[in-house]
Amino acid sequence: MWTPKKIINYQGLNLMLEGGSRGPLLLRRWPWLRQVALGNFCWFGILPRGDDEWTYLSAETAERLRSSPPGIFSWADLQGCHNPSSPDEWVHAAYQVLQPDETVKHLLQRQIVHLALLRPEV
Repeated sequence: MWTPKKIINYQGLNLMLEGGSRGPLLLRRWPWLRQVALGNFCWFGILPRGDDEWTYLSAETAERLRSSPPGIFSWADLQGCHNPSSPDEWVHAAYQVLQPDETVKHLLQRQIVHLALLRPEV
């Protein structure tokens, strides 16, 4: 699961993210709401990545993912992958980025209560 503190680089900004390791996703990611308010994150986007989590992606995939804003909830969350270091998470992130914006956003909006209350295993 997400480490309690992580530095990500998004559009040239170094952002310090904090998160919890227990409880439902909304509580774990509650501190990320500040980034939504600042316009750096969306409610629904790919999971934010630290520098070390880009290294195993192909250049093309990394470029596509870097152009997409991170979010509090992602398609990967809905598929059971809650950490960008998970081996299969990038597939879900790539799928999300390749879909029309409204398609995935609409699906995630319909599942917001489920996502918010979801308690991933550690």
